[in-house]
Amino acid sequence: MKNILILAVGLAVAGAAAASDKPAAAEKHSSYYAYAGGESLPEIRWSELHNWERDSDSSVVLWTRPSRAYLVTLKSDCWDLSHAKSIKLNNIDAFERRLRPNGTLQFGASKCVVSDIKAVDLDAMKRDRAAKR
Repeated sequence: MKNILILAVGLAVAGAAAASDKPAAAEKHSSYYAYAGGESLPEIRWSELHNWERDSDSSVVLWTRPSRAYLVTLKSDCWDLSHAKSIKLNNIDAFERRLRPNGTLQFGASKCVVSDIKAVDLDAMKRDRAAKR
């Protein structure tokens, strides 16, 4: 009977720990993540990279225009991303300025491989922020 009680307590503690991990994973991303729910894109093109922002240790938001942003997910955590001040795009078509999955972004000494690209719905994001005011 004592073994069953210990097992039950152990399962309850493990279940509580697993349940608490899910919100932590969702909080890992910024609010851009919620607005990048469309289909994955085969590539993005731009004439000038206007801005970029860290979303998490494994994703960044790239602005190709002031009103156009993309959530770029990396294949793994990029360690220098948390304190990077600049971004370098590697393994891209420089003439046509395209970024595709398997291209690399460099933050400091870390080269990070792109796994997915999704458009961010900035209009929906602005509407939701205005509605909260």
